[in-house]
Amino acid sequence: RNLARGDGLVWYPGAERIEGFSNPLWVGLMALIHLLPIPQRLTSLAVQVLGLIFFLASLVFLYRIGLHLFTLSRGEKARLKTAEPGSRPVLPALLAVLLTAFYYPLNNWVLLGTEVSGLLLIVTAGAWLALRSAEARRVNPWLYALLGLGILVRLDAAVPYLVIWGWLFLFDSQNRLKNLLWGGVMLIFFLGGQTAARYLYYGEW
Repeated sequence: RNLARGDGLVWYPGAERIEGFSNPLWVGLMALIHLLPIPQRLTSLAVQVLGLIFFLASLVFLYRIGLHLFTLSRGEKARLKTAEPGSRPVLPALLAVLLTAFYYPLNNWVLLGTEVSGLLLIVTAGAWLALRSAEARRVNPWLYALLGLGILVRLDAAVPYLVIWGWLFLFDSQNRLKNLLWGGVMLIFFLGGQTAARYLYYGEW
């Protein structure tokens, strides 16, 4: 609210700037919600609804990942396109979706309006894009840009970034150098950019 009103990232107007958060991009998103013409008492609800939308979108990507992982080869995929609907590997994918959708700790943090929903969407969408890129034997720079946004949401999103980047480096041997370069450049850009922005705003590293 203070950021949206032009007072900056402070606990109260006139106070010293302080990094009292660990999720800068989510703070920016919440500040945008404060600019909407909605009553103050409904701003938290707006963030919760946005989190629910992100969560449902994550389940769609999770379902696609499940279908992809349980379809073992290109030949199998071609056969499944003409097969009866009941013969497709839908059940394991649905089971993964259901177990995720009704996992209480995840639901709790998502519906409280935290940045968990945004991170979940970025990680599931990133995993899906990584699978598609490896299958197509091509490098997708947008994948690394998306994972980089996760780092701006919360710094520990660097862990799934490194895992997905490392997986592509190991298993997409045809594009190993390209993945190494794109992943490295994007990682430096997002980590370095966030560090530079912190220094310019707070005057400290």
